[in-house]
Amino acid sequence: MKAAGAAFMASPAPFASLSRTRTVSWSGHSWRIRPASWGGLPGPNRWSARNVTVRDGILRLAITRTRGRWTCAEIQSVQSFGYGRYTFVVNSDLAHFDPWVVLGLFTYADDRSRAHNEIDIEVAKWGQRRDPTNAQFVLQPYRLRGHTQRITLPPRPPYTMWFDWTPGRISWGITDATGALLKASSRPTVFTPAGELVHLNLWLAEGHSPAGPTAVEIGSFTHVAPAL
Repeated sequence: MKAAGAAFMASPAPFASLSRTRTVSWSGHSWRIRPASWGGLPGPNRWSARNVTVRDGILRLAITRTRGRWTCAEIQSVQSFGYGRYTFVVNSDLAHFDPWVVLGLFTYADDRSRAHNEIDIEVAKWGQRRDPTNAQFVLQPYRLRGHTQRITLPPRPPYTMWFDWTPGRISWGITDATGALLKASSRPTVFTPAGELVHLNLWLAEGHSPAGPTAVEIGSFTHVAPAL
């Protein structure tokens, strides 16, 4: 199976030319939309602000084909949240993704000394069509033992996905529409808040073309700070 962790380079720097990026309001927060002018990793991929929409409180990220080229979608929070529980509710069925499509829900900072404070939930097969697993929890650096935990998501949306970040530890969990806990995991960490932002993106592993257009609807994002 292809090594996990493409998310380590999912957003190697803040969006370029922030003054020219569009923003969107969703789930009570402001988000910057990755512009077409900012190419590069992960991928290589191309990006389009047109692939990000919010309607009736639902965020829609899409991969579309325009003028013979596939374009992807990403948003980045304006606010940094720090410790606490990060929860994403995904309304779409994630069990039948094209094997090259990746949905990333993660934090990312400029601080390279601590793997960018990157904490990931990813839905991906990394091109491995026969892989029975289709998602993963990742604590960067992903190559360290136990830092990548593979998951199998059933076709039972919506999915509630979360990670808890407390001093010295990260814990993850996912439930499906029945409320059943599909997977839980926990790892120690040296991460401390360093201005990391929340990213949500939909992209193509290694830039490979998918079988067709793809879209994912995300119902909400919430952050709950730890009790004092």
